[in-house]
Amino acid sequence: MATPSLHRFPDLPTELRLQIWNSSCVPRIPNRHAVHYIDVDKDNSLTGHLEVFHRGFGDDETKSACLMDAGLWTTCRESRDVITKQWLATHSDGFGTLTKMLIRGNGEKDGQCLVSPFRDMFCLKARDWNIDPGSSRACQMFIKDTDGPSDPNKSPDVPETYRPNHYFRINNIAFEFDPSWVVDFPETYEDLMREASPRGFLSRLMYYRLYESEPGFNIWLIDKDTQWSWNPKWGIHRELLPGQTIDFPVDRFSDYDGDYMEANLVLRCKWCANERSGILDDYLVKVNRLGADCVGINGDEDYELDPGYMSIYDINEQARLLVRPDNQVELCTKDHYLINRSQDSDSDLYPDSDMGF
Repeated sequence: MATPSLHRFPDLPTELRLQIWNSSCVPRIPNRHAVHYIDVDKDNSLTGHLEVFHRGFGDDETKSACLMDAGLWTTCRESRDVITKQWLATHSDGFGTLTKMLIRGNGEKDGQCLVSPFRDMFCLKARDWNIDPGSSRACQMFIKDTDGPSDPNKSPDVPETYRPNHYFRINNIAFEFDPSWVVDFPETYEDLMREASPRGFLSRLMYYRLYESEPGFNIWLIDKDTQWSWNPKWGIHRELLPGQTIDFPVDRFSDYDGDYMEANLVLRCKWCANERSGILDDYLVKVNRLGADCVGINGDEDYELDPGYMSIYDINEQARLLVRPDNQVELCTKDHYLINRSQDSDSDLYPDSDMGF
């Protein structure tokens, strides 16, 4: 039996072909931005500025939102025109710019996809974490538009004064949390920054952001497994005000696997959280304890931070958290401190008795 083929597809009427392409597009949802998994092109990066790209369509490590329409981006010019119009229609509110990001073909032909450098989330999945930004006070990540110049030397001022349609600065840089980050933790923050690892590079970005009055980017931690709670009096989002509900149209992010939204770990009860959620808490505590070491690491004696400010250094001030909506748990209203004090008092009163708990 002959292998099925679409070699007669171009013979279909144009209207029918366009209808088929449009029906193949993944539906776009307002206030739903994309998560893309990227790598750093160290060869083409300049001092203090890192150029990023997307690895090939066949890379199993990536679950980027742009891959949901991978077939439309790669089939032909007509299919690319259709998916491009879909993206433009969804992002037509004028908030931010769309650019074409390079997708390297892993031995096959390179591709491209539309992304929003300002609104989308770009999660760094580097194959080589020995990344030196080349600067102790600034670190920006840029997307080179595939419609821009092929030779960076043609734009000598890029990306320091990047030009529209050539280089675009990424606004949201993310890292996917791994429970192994709590293992063999270094003794100082400086040692942590020296690591050629995801947590090492993350710590460097947080340090640079701490020192920059206008860092130009947000840092995010993506935890796909941790539990979180929502308090209607506080809200889980920084944009929410007291009295607003979860139905407030806040931004969400999506990749190939599902949705994510911002959460505040302060609202989750550490006594009721499962063991996996406690690993993230442990990591945050470890980083916070090393935070005071940040002063003086860069050797700049003329730059000083208020010691009082450094004493309350908190990773949550430098990195925000994305969680899965389906990992929400009920808000704990118990007074665990009162319960523990009561149990301790009972033990003191009856130290030798078997009370059954």
